[in-house]
Amino acid sequence: MRRDEYFIPETAGTGASPGYSFGRSGNTSAGNYLLNEAVPSNLTGRPVGLSDCSIIGIVVSNENINTFQVEIEEHDGVTYTSLGIYTITASRSSSFLNLSVPVTSGKELAVKISSGSCKNVVVTIYVKGNAI
Repeated sequence: MRRDEYFIPETAGTGASPGYSFGRSGNTSAGNYLLNEAVPSNLTGRPVGLSDCSIIGIVVSNENINTFQVEIEEHDGVTYTSLGIYTITASRSSSFLNLSVPVTSGKELAVKISSGSCKNVVVTIYVKGNAI
């Protein structure tokens, strides 16, 4: 995949996230949450500081050529809601662009590996909405 295929022009300007990144070092198998900084995102997710917002793009990369799925969730620390499952098929990287997945204001984003396994994975989520 070319480097310029990761450019998401819709994220530029007022009311856009710079991209929320989640990752995990080493081998990661199904059921494991990726980290928000150094904390599992199911415990402390990434708060979205926008209103009337939606996910407009997701970029996934990992060290090996793997087949696995990532699930994006929103939560308040108690209730978890799936926002979608994205499949990476025999690849080191994949991008899912031109999305419009609503995100609830006041919730946190979390990412987990829902099936398969990967190594040294990074998932970046681009969100667009209105500045609070």
